[in-house]
Amino acid sequence: MELGLNGKNVLVTASSAGIGLGVAISLFREGANVAICGRDAERLAAAQRKINSEGEGSILTVKTDLRENTQIERLVDTVISEWGNIEILVTNTGGPRLGGLQDFERSDWEEAFATVFWPVLSLINLVVPGMRTLGWGRIVFLTSTWAKQPRTGSALSTVTRSAIAGLSKYLALELAEHKITVNHVLPGPIQTERSRRLPEQRAQLDKNSIPSSQDPESLLKKSGVPSDIGDLVAFLVSDRSTFTTGTSIQVDGGQVRSIF
Repeated sequence: MELGLNGKNVLVTASSAGIGLGVAISLFREGANVAICGRDAERLAAAQRKINSEGEGSILTVKTDLRENTQIERLVDTVISEWGNIEILVTNTGGPRLGGLQDFERSDWEEAFATVFWPVLSLINLVVPGMRTLGWGRIVFLTSTWAKQPRTGSALSTVTRSAIAGLSKYLALELAEHKITVNHVLPGPIQTERSRRLPEQRAQLDKNSIPSSQDPESLLKKSGVPSDIGDLVAFLVSDRSTFTTGTSIQVDGGQVRSIF
């Protein structure tokens, strides 16, 4: 199925590994020019080599700490200087620490918002004006099913990522007239370096948790892989997706049990 991404300029954040890298690879396979960023130069170089092995196209790597607004500004300026515009934005961020509500001080909450929410808002403020000028754009926020179905110890994650869910819903309303779609993807148990550590960490907080690579709450009794997220994102940002906006879609093997 042709998705019409050839030559589209894409920025995927926190994309030197894990889900972000999986999304970058899926978009690159569809012919997009892909800019990736991360805090570690060596991991970025390794990610670039991996993406290059998946096809032909333009890849831009920018060493960036998303917790620093000046670095976010430099990231966006670099991509626009190189390619002229950013037509597709996929935001991914690091996850906050595990713990319950009473485990954290105000400074912990401020750090969590600085890691998860503020970078996303900064990116939107920097990228959306160019999309408005183009009269076209695609935005996808990546968070977690914990925003919809909290787990023990997910206080920081649930609250900060729920804020992104609200931002996504509002932006879809405000940007629709400019032919910019905005959607929110909630990964469930996906095999990444970080996710391999989570079951053991969660088990320390909840004696009923099962430290296993197969999440017992997934109907499919297995974990997904980054390309499961990447392939959905590729559709959502494509010319094939013109009537989907303002929605949240979980990719979780049936982990979330609610009807809506």
